[in-house]
Amino acid sequence: METIQAQNHRIYFADKEVALLKEIISSKNYSSVFVLVDDNTEHHCLPLFLSQFSIDREIEIISIDAGEEYKHLHTCLGVWETLSELGGDRKS
Repeated sequence: METIQAQNHRIYFADKEVALLKEIISSKNYSSVFVLVDDNTEHHCLPLFLSQFSIDREIEIISIDAGEEYKHLHTCLGVWETLSELGGDRKS
């Protein structure tokens, strides 16, 4: 199992789970793939996450500000608008 040390905690990646997620993404006929991150996960987790995947479609990254003060409907609206702008649909 791979781990990375974040500021105050560890994040675990098990090979079996990574392989399963790769299989799901590769085997489904998704029109597009999006990954939602905040400032912290974008910096600390996203590079490792993306290094694990080589799929036949581009992965779009949607980043939001980190922190509890940004967990509200206005942020959700911004994510929804970004999904629409990037061509997200019900098969994304």
